[in-house]
Amino acid sequence: MAGIGFEVTIVGTEKLKTALSKETITDPLAESIKKITRFLLDEVKMATPVDEDILRASITGKATPTWGQVGTNKNYSTFVEYGTKAHWPPIAPLEAWARRHGMPKGTGFLIARKISRVGTKAQHKEGALRVYGLGMFGYGMSKLQERIGEFIKDLGQAIKVKWG
Repeated sequence: MAGIGFEVTIVGTEKLKTALSKETITDPLAESIKKITRFLLDEVKMATPVDEDILRASITGKATPTWGQVGTNKNYSTFVEYGTKAHWPPIAPLEAWARRHGMPKGTGFLIARKISRVGTKAQHKEGALRVYGLGMFGYGMSKLQERIGEFIKDLGQAIKVKWG
């Protein structure tokens, strides 16, 4: 194969390196991730069913230049998000919940019996309404899906402005 070869020269690599600098790409991307995380956090918090506000208050968001996260450290959030299969829940917390809502003594047992038969449904809030079938994180993600195009368009515009 002697005498055969080729050479490739890329012209403008220094200009490209400058254009792809931290200020041009990374900074607008980090800002976009922060905005998306904040939007999702707000949507999830608004959609979280509230009794004593413990679950909603536990939902936090964190954004870094490369990723964003929204979550909670409350184990029972999965029951609100996905619902449960039929099971016997502890009666005492249900009794306390029933009392907070003006129901007579013994209602906690009746609620537990119903849950033992049919389980619970995933739920979230829309305004003052409690909506079943989709949890607060699923609802927040559906709202983000509706708006993600705007966030990406804004990111593209920010990069374009920085690109010059």
